[in-house]
Amino acid sequence: MPSYQKNSYIENHISRLIAKKGKNEGLDEEQMRLLMDSLYTRFESMLGRNLVEFLPEKDREGVRKKLAGIALNKDGRSLESVSAILDRVNMDEIDFPGLLKITLQELSDEFLNS
Repeated sequence: MPSYQKNSYIENHISRLIAKKGKNEGLDEEQMRLLMDSLYTRFESMLGRNLVEFLPEKDREGVRKKLAGIALNKDGRSLESVSAILDRVNMDEIDFPGLLKITLQELSDEFLNS
């Protein structure tokens, strides 16, 4: 499995959020990296949850049950397990741009209002 790589579009969005809230002032490089990593992980969690919600209704509950049995983290085995579950679902019905938009908005609202 290829190594884990972050999406630069999402990283840029998070950087803009941090700047908009003024949280970047006074942070050293390490503190900024930790905040960025934390927000990126939060985004991934939200995206995963929303992806399940965007699944066709007939598949949603089955996927929820299967995912509940997996210790979700970024290691290769966990990602392969999730991938195997989602490979069995018809993703053609999912509005991926809408999913991304909603998830980024949720992250923005949560961070800016905290």
